[in-house]
Amino acid sequence: MLKSILQNDFSRTQENEMFREFKNILQNEYGKKEDYIYLIGNIIIKNGPFRSEIDAILLKKNAVIIIDFKDNGGKLNFSLDEDWKMEDNIVKGGSHKNPFHQIRSYKANLYHYLDDNKENFLNKGNVQDFTHINGLVLFRRNIVFDRNELPGKIRPWFHICDMNTVIGKINDIASPKINIEKSEYENLLSLSKIDLKVEESKPPVVLTPVYEQKNVKNTTEEKILDYYMSCLEQEQLKQLQLIAKKDGNGVFEKSNNFRYLNGNIYELFSGVETELNAILNDDLKNFIDRENQKANPRSLFCGYSIFSKSNNGNEYIYPAFYCQLKYNTQTNKYERSSLGDCFFNKALLLNLGYNDREEIESISNLIDSLGLFEDKIKKLKEIISSSQNVSITLNSDSILFFSETSSTIYNLLKELGENGLSRDFVINRLIMETPAKYLTGNLKPINNKSINSPFPILEIFRLNNSQEEAVSKCLNNDFTVITGPPGTGKSQVILNIIANAVYENKTVLFASKNNKAVDVVIERMLNEVLIESNLRNTIIRLGNKEVIREEIDKLVALSNQLNDQNISYESETINGLNILLKKVNEEINIINNNIADSHNYLDKIDYLLTLENVIYSAFFNREKYELGIEEIEFVIEEIKKLIDSNSGLLKKILIKLFKFCFKKKYFNKYILFKSKLPVSIRDYYEREKSMNMRFSFQDLLERIDYLKVVKQTEIEIKKIINFILEKIIVEDEKLFNINEAKNLIINYIENQKTNLFDKHSEKIKLSRNIFAEKIKEKISSNNFNNIITKYISNIRKFNRIDGEDIPNDQFSQFMTQWEENAENLVKNLPVWTVTSLSARNGIPLKDKIFDLLVIDEASQCDIPSAIPLFYRAKKICILGDDMQLRHIPGIKESEDKEIAVSCGISAIGGRYTKYSLYDISEILMKKSNERIYFLDEHFRSHENIMKFSNEYFYLPKKGREMVNKTIPSTLIYPKQGIFWVDVIGGDEVIDKYNKNEIDKCIELYKHLKKNQINDETTYGIATPFRNQANKIAKKLIDVRINTKDTINVLGNTVHVFQGDERDLILLSLVVSNNATLSMVNFINYVSIQLLNVGISRGRSAVFVVGDKKFCKKSGGLLKNLADYTEDYSF
Repeated sequence: MLKSILQNDFSRTQENEMFREFKNILQNEYGKKEDYIYLIGNIIIKNGPFRSEIDAILLKKNAVIIIDFKDNGGKLNFSLDEDWKMEDNIVKGGSHKNPFHQIRSYKANLYHYLDDNKENFLNKGNVQDFTHINGLVLFRRNIVFDRNELPGKIRPWFHICDMNTVIGKINDIASPKINIEKSEYENLLSLSKIDLKVEESKPPVVLTPVYEQKNVKNTTEEKILDYYMSCLEQEQLKQLQLIAKKDGNGVFEKSNNFRYLNGNIYELFSGVETELNAILNDDLKNFIDRENQKANPRSLFCGYSIFSKSNNGNEYIYPAFYCQLKYNTQTNKYERSSLGDCFFNKALLLNLGYNDREEIESISNLIDSLGLFEDKIKKLKEIISSSQNVSITLNSDSILFFSETSSTIYNLLKELGENGLSRDFVINRLIMETPAKYLTGNLKPINNKSINSPFPILEIFRLNNSQEEAVSKCLNNDFTVITGPPGTGKSQVILNIIANAVYENKTVLFASKNNKAVDVVIERMLNEVLIESNLRNTIIRLGNKEVIREEIDKLVALSNQLNDQNISYESETINGLNILLKKVNEEINIINNNIADSHNYLDKIDYLLTLENVIYSAFFNREKYELGIEEIEFVIEEIKKLIDSNSGLLKKILIKLFKFCFKKKYFNKYILFKSKLPVSIRDYYEREKSMNMRFSFQDLLERIDYLKVVKQTEIEIKKIINFILEKIIVEDEKLFNINEAKNLIINYIENQKTNLFDKHSEKIKLSRNIFAEKIKEKISSNNFNNIITKYISNIRKFNRIDGEDIPNDQFSQFMTQWEENAENLVKNLPVWTVTSLSARNGIPLKDKIFDLLVIDEASQCDIPSAIPLFYRAKKICILGDDMQLRHIPGIKESEDKEIAVSCGISAIGGRYTKYSLYDISEILMKKSNERIYFLDEHFRSHENIMKFSNEYFYLPKKGREMVNKTIPSTLIYPKQGIFWVDVIGGDEVIDKYNKNEIDKCIELYKHLKKNQINDETTYGIATPFRNQANKIAKKLIDVRINTKDTINVLGNTVHVFQGDERDLILLSLVVSNNATLSMVNFINYVSIQLLNVGISRGRSAVFVVGDKKFCKKSGGLLKNLADYTEDYSF
C-alpha cells in the first residue's frame, strides 16, 4: 500500500515530473501489497540555523530513505569531496559541494528532527537508531555507475540508481536498527502536520523542533545582524579551546570549565545512546548545577580524545571531537542535543599549522565522511604524525565541559549583542547612525564629498605620488579603500595616515585581524619616530589580558614621566615647525615642477630627433627668419576650404577656376614663405621638397603644412634653449647641439632628484618633530593624570585583572563611567591600536569615539568582526589586497547559506564565508561609483619577479599594474630574477608531498648559501601544501644540526610567508604526474592567490621547483608560470 503527497509544487518542471513518475513506479509496485510505504515530496527540515529542502522522503517498516532527484543520465564519475561529473557535465548538489555532501547534510537534519521527537510518535519501549537513515540519489535517465567506487564506509547507507533500477534498490535497503510500525508513522505524519488525504498543493511542511524556533526579525538590518551572529555562534561551536593548568605530575587539573569523565563515553561518539547519568558522580553533578544556576549558563559539551598545546605561556586543551548535550526534563537524563552530532574540532588543524581554508575544509570533510568513529580517530592520528613543527599530545581522555571558546569570538558576540541592550538601540544606533550601516542592509551607497584640507601633508616616512594621494583621501573621505599589492609600501601609508590624523587634531583607531600586522606598523612608529622624543608610551596597544596588563604599566610609566616633567610642550615650538614645513613644501613643489618641465622638454627633444637633422640643427645654430605661424595657418585654412567646403557643381567650377584664379596666388605665397626660411633649411628644401607647376591643391597644402612644422620646431627649440639658459648655467650659448641639450637636461633632472631627496629628508625630520609636538600638546592637559587613573581603574575591573567581578546592579553605571573616561583618554592619547576582535577589552562600545578607523590586511578580516569597530568611528579607511591570501572561516559555505535561509535573508547566503571585509568594501565602492586607490610603485623585488604578478594577477584582474622602483643595490644576491628548477615527482605526490622536490630544495638551498656574498642573506622554502611544508621543515632542522647553519632560513606553507619577505624564495609546487585533480585545481582555481603570495615574497630571486611538463599540461596559473619562466632555467 502506498500513501503519498507532494506537499507543495516544486519550483522546477523536471522535479514535478520526476516526483509524479517516481510515484507511479511505486504505485505499480506497492499499490496492492500489504506492505506500507509513505512518500512525502518537497519537505523542509529546519534545526536551529540549519535548513534542508528535501525532494522526497520514503518511509517503510525497516528503512527511512532521503531521496534527491537528478535530471541526468550517462556515465557517472563519483567523488567523495570533488565535483561529480557525467559526460563532462557537473552533477550539482544544490548549495553543497556535490550530491553526497547534500544527502549527508539532509541526513543530519532529519536525524535530529526524528530523534528530538521520538517520544512523541514512537510507542513506549520502541527504541530506534536514526543514525541508520539511508540516502538515495535518483537519476531520471539511465546511468552507468560502478557501486564499488563508493568508499566502504558510506556504502551501507548511501546509494545511487536510476528510475529503471529504483524498485530493486528500495527493496534492498533495510536496517535492523529501524523497525517502525504503521501507526507510529501515522503519529509522526500527524505530528508533522502532513495530511496524506489531501492531494491539492499547499505550503511545504517545515519540520522544526519547537524549542529551536527563532524570534522573527523584521528589518533587513536586524536579519543581517542576526545572520552574522548565527554564523559566529556556529563557528564558536567548531573551534573550542580551554585554558588549563598542570599539576606537579604534569596532569591537567580540573577547573571551573571542565571535568574529566570516567566511563564508556566512546560509545556516545560512536552513535550509541549512552546513559550519561550513570557516570555523573556528585562532583560532576555539582559542576553542572553551579553553571545552570547562572543567569546566562553556557552550553554543556562532552569532549573525547583531548589534545593540548602551549602558547604564550598558557596551556590549552582541546577536544578533538565533541558533541553538545541537553537535559531532557521528561526522562531526567542528559542526551545529545539537536546540535549533538559528533563534531570534529577544526582548531586542531589550525594548531597543526594548516592555514588554507580549502585545505582545512577538505580534511574536515574527509574525517566527517568516515563512518566508524575508530576510523576518524585513526585518520586524525595519521594527520598529527605527519606534522613535524608543532608539538601536539593526543590521548583518549573524555571531559565534560562548558563552552569556553576563543575569547575573540566571545567578545565579538558580546559586542554585536550589545550587552543585553534593546534591539531598537542596536538597530537605530549601532547600525543606522554610524558607518556600521555600510556592512548591513543592502550595502548602502557611499557619497564621498571632495574636501580640501587646510593642513599640509606630514611625511614621517617618504611618500610617492600614489601613496600621498591615498593618505590625503583617507583623511577627508567618509569611506576610503586602498589596494596595496606586495612591496608597495602599505605600512608607510598607514604610518603617515596616523601622523596626519593627529596633526589635524583627529583621533585614530588602527586595527587588523592579526597581531603581526599591528605590531609591524606600531614598532616602526615607536622605534623610528617617537623614541627620540621619549614618547614610546603614548601609543595605546590593546589585546588580550597580558597585553592589557602591559598597557596599564605603560600608562603608569607615562603618568610618572609627566609628574617628573620629563616631557615638556611649548606652543611656540610647533608654530615655528609649521612655518619651516610650509617653506619646505614650497621648495619641494618648485623642484617637482622643474622635474616635470624637464621631462616635458625631453619628450619634445625625442620628437625633434625624429625630424630631419637640418631642421633642428639650423635653429640650435640660431639661424633666424621671419615667418609667422599665424600667417601659415591662415593660408592652410583657405586652401582647405577650397578643397572641402563645397561639393557638386560648385566644387567642379572651383577646381576649373583653380588654374586661372587661385593656383598662382597660393603658389606665390608658398614661394614667399619658403624664401623666409634659414638658408640651410631652404637649400635642403629645394632638394627634397621642390614642386613644379603641375602641382595640385593637395600638393600645395602638404608643402605649406610642412612649413608649419618647421616653424613649430623653431618655437619648441627656443623654449628648450630658454629653459636650459634659465635653469642650467652654460658659459657659451652656442656650444651645444640637440644631443648636448638632451644630456644637459638629463643631468639637471638627476641633480633635481638629489635636491628633492634632501628636501624630503628635511620634511620627514620636520614632520616627525611636528607629530611628536602634537602628541605632547595632547598629553599636556592639567587633568591628564586623573584621566589615566580613572581609565586604568575601569579597564582593570572590566578585564577582571584583580579577579573581581562588577556587581550586576552596578554594571550599567560602571559602563557609563567607563565610556566617559575612555572618551576623555582618547582625546588626550589620540592613537589606539587593536586586533579586530580585542577592541572590547579596552574600548567600550561608544559610538563615533574615534574620528578615523584604519583597518589593515582587510582581505584576511571577516565582515562581522568589523561591525563594532565601524560603530566606534566617524570615517573608515580599508587597506588590503584580494590578490593575497584571504580569511579562513570556521564554517562551511553550505552551513552559511542554511543559516541565511533560517534568518529569513537567503539572498546574502555565503557572504560570511565567501567575502572578506576587503571584498565587501570593494563591492561597496564600485556600487557607489567611488574610486579605489591603488598603490602603484613596487620597491621590494627584482623586475622579473614583479612582472609575473603584474601580468597574471593585477593587470587582468584589477586593471592596474605596478611600476618597478626597486633600487638594484638593495638586491644582495648576485643571481636575480625568477627561475625554474625542473623536478619530476614520485608516487607519493598523491599524499601532497614530493620527496624529489624536497631533496632538490635542500640541495639548492645549500648551493645558494655556499655562493652568497652577504652573510645577512635570508632564505625561504615555501609550498602550498602542509604535508610538504612539514617534511621540508624537518629536513631543514637536520641541515642546521649537521652544518651548524645559522643562516636565516624558513620552511613553511605559503600562508606563513604572507607579510614576510626573503632575499631568495624556493617555491615547491609538489604537483606532478601522480597529483590528484583537486591538488591541481587547488593551485589553479581554488586558492589562486597562493602563487602571487609565494612568488612576490622573493627580493633578489625566486626558484620555482616543480615538474615543468606536468604544469604546462595542467593549464591555468601553473601553465602561466611554466611559460613565464621558459627562458629562465637554472
